[in-house]
Amino acid sequence: MSCDNHEIDDLIDEVIVDAYGGDEELSSFECASEELDVLPDATEVGEVVEVLHIRYDGDERWGLIARCRRNSQEYPLSLLDLAFPGDSKAARLVAAYRCWLGSPYALGDSRRPSTPMDLGRALPWT
Repeated sequence: MSCDNHEIDDLIDEVIVDAYGGDEELSSFECASEELDVLPDATEVGEVVEVLHIRYDGDERWGLIARCRRNSQEYPLSLLDLAFPGDSKAARLVAAYRCWLGSPYALGDSRRPSTPMDLGRALPWT
C-alpha cells in the first residue's frame, strides 16, 4: 500500500502490524486513537466540535466513528467527516486511516471536499 508518503505508509504499518484482516485492522486504528494523549477539537462542515472518543463498533462498513459534542449535544460522526488541525497527531492518524481505506483525500489537507464543486475537482476521473 502506498500513498506517496513514506511517513504515512510507516504509520499504517505501525498501526496494523499485528492485525489480520479488515476487522482487526480497524480495531488497531481504534487502539491507536486511544493512545493519543488528547484529541484536539476538529471541524465538521466548518463547525468546531469537541471529539470525545473514537470507536470501532465491529461493523466494517461503518468504520471508525467519532463521538463529538457541540452546544451540549453529542453526535456520532464518521471519522472521515472530521478535519483535525494539520499539525496534530490526530490529523496524521486520520490521514493514515484515509490512506488505508484507499480514499483520494488521504494526504495534504486532512479534510474531505465539502461542496459538490470541491468533490468534482478532487476526483481523478472528472
